Order: sequence, then C-alpha cells, then structure tokens
Amino acid sequence: MSRQDPGAAAGAAEEAARLLNAGGRRLDAGRALLTAGLAHLATPGGRSRARENLRAAAEVFDACGARALKARTERELRRLGVRVRAAARPRPRAARRPGSGCRRGSWRWRCWSPRG
Repeated sequence: MSRQDPGAAAGAAEEAARLLNAGGRRLDAGRALLTAGLAHLATPGGRSRARENLRAAAEVFDACGARALKARTERELRRLGVRVRAAARPRPRAARRPGSGCRRGSWRWRCWSPRG
C-alpha cells in the first residue's frame, strides 16, 4: 500500500497516530506521525502536511526522551528547509571545576559547598 499509494499510507499513519495517542501510547503515536510525514513527502504537494506531522513527532519524541527518534525527525525537517533549534548542552559552572580560584586540596569543600 505505501509504495503504490503514499497518500493512503499517510492517511492510515495519521489515523494510527490519533488512535495510539488516545490510548496513551505516545511514543508509538510519534512513530506513526513520523511515518505519516515521510509518506506525505512522496505525495505531490504534501510538503506542508509532512512538516506538520514531523514537527508533531519531534515534540512527542522530545517529551518522551527518545533522542534518536527526535534526531531522525529533525534531520527530515532540515531536509525540508525547516530551521531546528540545536539541543541545549549543559555547561559546567566555573566554580565547580578544580583550579577555578580554590586552593589545591580544599577546592572540593569550597567549590561544592552552598556558601561558596
């Protein structure tokens, strides 16, 4: 069905996403949205629907903590020309690193204590 009629495959995947979401299976619903987005890419004029489904899938994957699936979805969005924000990386505070103003040997206590 998917190779012969991508529009029908996209519709079936969207319906599956709706049913899975209603059943509380968010990760599977996100996978169905990803599939629907990819199927819409194969239909004429389906780029906007593909973007909608892929954005929704990325939100679901982000909420579920599925980093690999979110990364795949973001790659597809970038191929469509959508700007995707890079994930924020936590940066260590300078006060927690050795050599950041604390004396050798006492940095653990001073830098990690609540008082500084």
